[in-house]
Amino acid sequence: MITLKEIEKGSKIIGVTKFGRFTVAELEFLKPIEPAIVKPDMSVETKSYRGVGIARQGEGDRCTEQIGNNIALSRAQKALYRKVNGRQINHVLMG
Repeated sequence: MITLKEIEKGSKIIGVTKFGRFTVAELEFLKPIEPAIVKPDMSVETKSYRGVGIARQGEGDRCTEQIGNNIALSRAQKALYRKVNGRQINHVLMG
C-alpha cells in the first residue's frame, strides 16, 4: 500500500488552471508494476495514474490566489492516493 507521503513526493504537476472562481489541478503519479504482474513482452514497468482536484473560491480566500492552488493540489493528491490504493472516490470535487 502506498502512503500519502509517497504520493506527495512522487507526483508531478501536469497543470493548474483557473477559470472564474474555480481552480483545477491535475497531477500524475507513476506506480511501479510488481515483477509478478509484468509479462515478458511488456516494455512498460510503471503504471500511470492521474488525479484531479477542484477548489472553489469563497469569501475568505479572495485576497490570495495561492490558497485555491493549495486546496486543489491537496484534493488531487488525495484522489491519487485513493486511485492507487483501489479505493472509491466519493467526493464531488475530486476525480
